[in-house]
Amino acid sequence: MALRDASESVMTLDELVGALPYSRDTLREIVAELTGANLVERTPRGAVKLVVSQPEQRAELEQLAELWTRDRVVVARTLSEIAVSRIRNMAEQAFTPKPRGGKR
Repeated sequence: MALRDASESVMTLDELVGALPYSRDTLREIVAELTGANLVERTPRGAVKLVVSQPEQRAELEQLAELWTRDRVVVARTLSEIAVSRIRNMAEQAFTPKPRGGKR
């Protein structure tokens, strides 16, 4: 939401650290995840730019912003549930025995 509300949807990492309750390391990880999802990009000067360009994505972002304004707890809970589900899936994949060798 900070990037959405920023001038030209661009903020430096220092500005993000000042605006959000996260450490620099955590924000670097968040930026890396969002970059991988093609939602942000780094500018030539290293700032972070929101790149939601598709009308559908913009509409979804606006809906999320509205929900965030109305009920942050619901948004935070939902995001936490999604994160826990992803972690469970990764753990299941990591600890599921793999078959050895090929078919005989």
